[in-house]
Amino acid sequence: MNHTDVLKRSWQILWSYRILWIFGFAIALTTCTWQGTFNLGERYDSGQRITVHLEKGTLFIPGFKADIDLTRADGFQVLIPYEEGQPIVINGGETWSVDLPWRMERDLEELADWLSGDIPPDVSEIITGAIVIIVIAIGAIFLLATVTRYVANASAILAVNERAKTGQKASFGRVLGMGFSRVAWRFFLIDLVIRLPLLLLFLALALLSLSPLALWTTGDPKAGLFGLTAAGFLITGVILLAVAVNAVVGVLMAIFRRACAVEKLGALAAIGRGFSVARHNLRDVTLMAIFAFAAIIAWVILFIPVVLLLTPVFLACLFLGGLVALAILLPLAGAASLVLGDVLAIVLAGTIALAVFVPIIAAPILFLSGLLHLYISNLWTLSYRELRAIEDAAPIPAPKPALAGV
Repeated sequence: MNHTDVLKRSWQILWSYRILWIFGFAIALTTCTWQGTFNLGERYDSGQRITVHLEKGTLFIPGFKADIDLTRADGFQVLIPYEEGQPIVINGGETWSVDLPWRMERDLEELADWLSGDIPPDVSEIITGAIVIIVIAIGAIFLLATVTRYVANASAILAVNERAKTGQKASFGRVLGMGFSRVAWRFFLIDLVIRLPLLLLFLALALLSLSPLALWTTGDPKAGLFGLTAAGFLITGVILLAVAVNAVVGVLMAIFRRACAVEKLGALAAIGRGFSVARHNLRDVTLMAIFAFAAIIAWVILFIPVVLLLTPVFLACLFLGGLVALAILLPLAGAASLVLGDVLAIVLAGTIALAVFVPIIAAPILFLSGLLHLYISNLWTLSYRELRAIEDAAPIPAPKPALAGV
């Protein structure tokens, strides 16, 4: 397979087939691939560590600040910093006790008093109604995003396959029609058949890896610490295994989808055909996976400078998103208040406005992510076509002559 040609043609189709940029944006919007990119506030402080006092020394474990003393004759003691000079103290042994700082204890008492008091019926109904509205709205948004993702993926693959086959670019309506087909439904079935069993398997492995924590029930602090350490190592191993398996499955899923879309196969037939193509072309599939990974790395490297260059665009999107959110919030809240009441109407309108506001302010990043998604999708679509053409052109081996007398 000519890998260089596939890389070039994928790039050419990406820039010349601009109708597909809309579908790439939809894929990026409904895919959680880049959720870690936006995690700006959560940092790990390498200076934090857990100090464990043992009979013959001290053990330091990277993690949150805590001081564990296992040398006490009556059990053990855990000191968790809360405020300066006022830690949370956990005493363990034959009996357990927890000493809280006075400020935390006061806040918990106030919360307990409020919960134990009589909540007015109207407040209870408002809280219940708000929760129901938010759950329904989130469910509807999730369902819409799922349908959009499968349709957009099917549209992108089928449109590029047709472009490679005929050299023609389809209109937006035709590309959208390609996505609203059985292919999108079969993509969903392929995901269901492959990913659901893997999800259940890794959930079972995660629960099994936590089983050493049962050593805390023995009452021996050292056994409990050993169980905690063992569980930490096991759950880390499960996470690393899940990452590795997900990477391999991601490559196979790309091939399964192309087998389904390009060869018009059903879900199970596409899985079987995809395994066959991957097995017989392992070198080429591995190289294309490396190229796709390299494209992601390049995107990550360019992310920060590009974001800085797009700062004015972000500010414009922020302003536009605010205007659109207000344009949705106020009329919708007014209309919904006729049926739901003022508070629930604001909750409903606010949830919908927020669902519109976030994609608008993230539009520049979503657009760039969509281009990356399209490029990688083009790589796999053109690669699958090349691999299929190679298989079709391969000569059929002649049957071996029968041995005389057999």
